[in-house]
Amino acid sequence: VHLPSWRRSADGGLLGYREIAPLLLQHVRAMNFNYIEIMGLAHHPFYGSWGYQVSGYYACYSLLGTPDDFKFLVDTMHRAGIGVLMDFVPAHFSKDACSFAGYDGTATFEYEDPREGEQRDWGTKVFNFRKNEVRSFLIGAVLFWAKRYHVDGFRCDAVSSMLYRNFCSREGFKREGEWLPNEHGGNANIEAVSFFRDLNRAVHEQHPGVLMMAEESHAWGGVTWEESEHHGGLGFDLKWDMGWMNDTLTYLEQPAPARPKHHGKLTCRQLLTERWVCPLSHDEVTHFKGSLLEKMGKHESQSFYDKLRLLAALFGYQVASVGRPLLF
Repeated sequence: VHLPSWRRSADGGLLGYREIAPLLLQHVRAMNFNYIEIMGLAHHPFYGSWGYQVSGYYACYSLLGTPDDFKFLVDTMHRAGIGVLMDFVPAHFSKDACSFAGYDGTATFEYEDPREGEQRDWGTKVFNFRKNEVRSFLIGAVLFWAKRYHVDGFRCDAVSSMLYRNFCSREGFKREGEWLPNEHGGNANIEAVSFFRDLNRAVHEQHPGVLMMAEESHAWGGVTWEESEHHGGLGFDLKWDMGWMNDTLTYLEQPAPARPKHHGKLTCRQLLTERWVCPLSHDEVTHFKGSLLEKMGKHESQSFYDKLRLLAALFGYQVASVGRPLLF
């Protein structure tokens, strides 16, 4: 849930943490959810980024209230038995003057070479995971939210962009000359791999039971395995199954007579390779992609109620699939 866009006041103004807490709790109870995952909690200067261009890693979004106001929201959920998860963005940060790009006039938090230190697609800077000070800053931020605000889990955003030095959100991978290989000549970001292992180890040791989830959209092996169990293991508790979401929606967009040709979309999952989350994410409905309802039978003429029945079938299939269901 993105709090500023989920519910507004009658005149269109923002509702603060204290105002929105009882309204959100009522909705969550009515829908029988047991967790909420909140995006845009860490402070960010650009509202349109939904909190994915962070400037304050130790500060809650101040337009919705004070730290005590946010504690009230978390406490309201916890008293009702609802867990609170947080979107955490360790991959990149805002370039705005209020952030810490070029903090002391030099590349302090980011890589110095722009082929390493910028995500040009997103207009952000990339953290330098070689620096112990940067690693400590990010790990400390997660531990801070878990200790100070009792956040129950963290979904690490854009993990693929950290694991692959040649990651590009537009084309999948950058062209030659636009990125720098690692010391072995490969495209893996070795220091980011080591950072994730340290992050997950620190959280599990200091806050047992707090969930660590990875939004990893490529095919990195061992995301939810320890290094001792799997080569490349990162130590997360859960991994978003982006393939399940994309394949399932592609299947349901097809005309009914054509779906048998696409059954492979539903049977190609590697169920035992990771511990999965089955998400239906905002990424699939933003930027004019259409709502989930509009995607149902997209390539054939269907009535509103036929689309509604197909959407209900999707939700049932999601709950029955291997993995934790998530509507995000």
